[in-house]
Amino acid sequence: MSSGNITTQIPTTLGSWALLLAQAIESYGVDSDPIFKEAGVDKADIKKTDARFPTSSMVKLWHVAVERTGDPYIAIRVAQSFKPSAFSALGMAMAASLHVYDALKRAALYSHLIGNAAITVLEENADEVAFVMFPRPDLKSLTHIYGMSVYGTSGTFCCLYQMLRDIAGESLEVKAVHFEQSLESTKPFEDFFGCPVFFGSNSSKIVFNKEFMFSEQTF
Repeated sequence: MSSGNITTQIPTTLGSWALLLAQAIESYGVDSDPIFKEAGVDKADIKKTDARFPTSSMVKLWHVAVERTGDPYIAIRVAQSFKPSAFSALGMAMAASLHVYDALKRAALYSHLIGNAAITVLEENADEVAFVMFPRPDLKSLTHIYGMSVYGTSGTFCCLYQMLRDIAGESLEVKAVHFEQSLESTKPFEDFFGCPVFFGSNSSKIVFNKEFMFSEQTF
């Protein structure tokens, strides 16, 4: 895709995504209200249907949440309380998908409805399908504000995996997860995804075994 004529648009995030993070924060026995205030997010405003707020505030929310809870792997806790409604209409459409591949296609095409600071694509070959995230090219000079942190990216991957497990059950197989950034240990993520996890990769992506992506779910 060409980025030659892109006009920089201030990125925004869906309010329900932040409210899911608030639930995770509260599960540690930590009051989420001061964290939201510090990030400049009004919880009352983002509870409105399809409310959006600046992605820069979401980036700050992730970082302050990790600081206050002391858990850099908070994304796993977020995924444990994930419901498709957190992704609004996209989540409901994904949950209604016939199979994992269909759900992944919808996620890649419409992830901008959740947050539009990143671009998502599917890369595939005969054996694998990878859901890949990378920053919008027009925001490269603003990575200090809108940069993809390992916290936000892992939150997306963990919730995506949780939703796909609901569709496919035990048949879903993740081959590898890659993050551009690093944390102290890959083990918590390896335990969650059940596959090798790599830090310091060239791109952030979650790679699935294609063989098991077309089994239709039973409603």
